[in-house]
Amino acid sequence: MDRNRLFSFLKDVKFRKFESWPDLQPECINDYLFQHISQIATQGIVFESFSGKDTTALLAADFLDWDAIHFGFKCMGVRYLFCRKSADTAANRRDLASVVAMFKQYCSQSGIEFASIDVDSWDSDATFILQDAGFKYILTWIDAFAREPINCIDKWENLEIGILHQDELPQLAAMCAEQYFGGGRFYLDCHFDRAKVDQMYSNLVRSSYENNDIMLACRMGGKVMGLIISKNIASDGSLGGKRVASMRFIILAQELRGAGVGRLFFARGARHLLDRYDIVTTGLEVHNLASLNMVSRAGFKFNYTHSVYHWWRSNN
Repeated sequence: MDRNRLFSFLKDVKFRKFESWPDLQPECINDYLFQHISQIATQGIVFESFSGKDTTALLAADFLDWDAIHFGFKCMGVRYLFCRKSADTAANRRDLASVVAMFKQYCSQSGIEFASIDVDSWDSDATFILQDAGFKYILTWIDAFAREPINCIDKWENLEIGILHQDELPQLAAMCAEQYFGGGRFYLDCHFDRAKVDQMYSNLVRSSYENNDIMLACRMGGKVMGLIISKNIASDGSLGGKRVASMRFIILAQELRGAGVGRLFFARGARHLLDRYDIVTTGLEVHNLASLNMVSRAGFKFNYTHSVYHWWRSNN
């Protein structure tokens, strides 16, 4: 992949994931994209369309090894699908269709059974091309971030937030298999085995512990009743050196829901992370109203919506 050509192309794409983040210059975002796409090129696959020597559209995808092992078939995740801001609709749709067709052909020839992609919800050209190519809309996510310390009033004196203990893993794994939010994208796609999806969230807890992710347990009277999992980015040089923690998973025991415990747990978990990181991020489904209210009341700012599409080789 040509470095100068990629840099030139990235200056002409619209990427809103970090919109409203404080003190983040456009060149930092371009550096972030360049580094991430270059990494994908060595471990996954990148397709480009060209006009002369210039890139006009790009698709970058990773192999989803964890998903493949769990579900028993090859999976890929498209991380980026870009076209030029400066081009007109007809040119963008033509160029996007070209890289999407290359990707589908690669999947068919390589035995990839399933692929997912999420794109900016405002990107009408990508949405049109994906649906025309057999990708099915599943749901929309909304991202949020916080950078200021979060104030929260403790209503329950016996509520404790702390690092997860290894002996608490079995109970939380069982809780996730039985009580996790049933409106996620894997549940909404009827092609997935429901029992395997249930088990997936249980396995995620175990693998996150093995990968040394940040795992905060909620305890009531000494008994573990909930869990927050956060990815840790110690310091991302391409994001201006900001230390970022991404809250990507939360669960609370069913018997504690509806009483405000979850809201307090989330707020205190976010405060724990903000004491150690510059920015804390999270993302959730736009139809998960309880969680939307929980995140909003904790002082997070919503900044980016992106829609998820699934493709199955057996349906194309």
